[in-house]
Amino acid sequence: MLLSFIIPLYNCEALVGRCLDSIFSADVDTGLFEVVIVDDGSRDQSVEVVRDYAEMHPNISLICQQNEGASAARNAGLRKAQGRYIWFVDADDHIMPVFFGKVIRRLSDAEAPDVFCFNYQEVLSEGVLDRQLFDKEETMSGVEYFHRFGNTYLWNKLMRHDKIRHEFLDGTKNLEDLYFCLQNILPCDRIGTLNDYGYSYDHTNPNSTSLNKSAGNLQKLSDDTLTIQRHILDDIPGLTDDCQGECREIVTQTVAGHLYSLLSFYPVQRLREVLKIYRDWGLYPIRRKTRNKRMNHFITLANCQPLLLMACWLKNIFRGR
Repeated sequence: MLLSFIIPLYNCEALVGRCLDSIFSADVDTGLFEVVIVDDGSRDQSVEVVRDYAEMHPNISLICQQNEGASAARNAGLRKAQGRYIWFVDADDHIMPVFFGKVIRRLSDAEAPDVFCFNYQEVLSEGVLDRQLFDKEETMSGVEYFHRFGNTYLWNKLMRHDKIRHEFLDGTKNLEDLYFCLQNILPCDRIGTLNDYGYSYDHTNPNSTSLNKSAGNLQKLSDDTLTIQRHILDDIPGLTDDCQGECREIVTQTVAGHLYSLLSFYPVQRLREVLKIYRDWGLYPIRRKTRNKRMNHFITLANCQPLLLMACWLKNIFRGR
């Protein structure tokens, strides 16, 4: 079998059918691929929808588990998958059938890269945006890929199953994809880029956890960020010099991104707590510049703690907190 789709499922009854239709509408022999769906304790009719599809398509496998999060669901899918390559797809998104029909022909090639990376579209309430990361087909090392592109989304990649040496960090739902890519893509020798559009990422699902701004969810996202950063820092000493450099770049970017989110959405007390943790870890003030010029401008502001705290305090006042 050439390809395994792994789809974590949680309360997505309205959209999972569209996702599956995009896969099965492609002109691809069903003997070449499988669809492994892991229901993570859905409380709607998602499972019933999938079972209806499974009656029509015997290459669909459904795993049901208690709610443990997307990382645990993907890990369960990985243990079940039989394909030479893995494509992680979210149930509220969909793939491009023409791209699927085109790329499947390349997966049996002995010279195929360890990872295929491709462009994608974002579906927003105001329209569809093309996100062209790659303008030509080329092959490079994992280190060069991170240095040039740094894209760590899961769903715009097809990954060789035997190159996946590390599972997702159970219990995390923020930056878990970044850490997974660092562990499994950064060490690879052959990353292939394609200038095709293969995936449609939908921002309009009102039930998406990424849109949940409740206090509990925000706390979880912040805690997960710290957990992933701590794991990366602990991994760095055992890596080669070039891999260490890319990991340090990623840590700096995620620290800046975390501080920006704390400034934008969190109470001042949480910002104070995280700044203390970063000081203890030697990550604050941020001493490195990133490859992102706009991020570097924010780092200049963020390194002035009184200014950062005052900006957070003012934002909380305007939000009525």
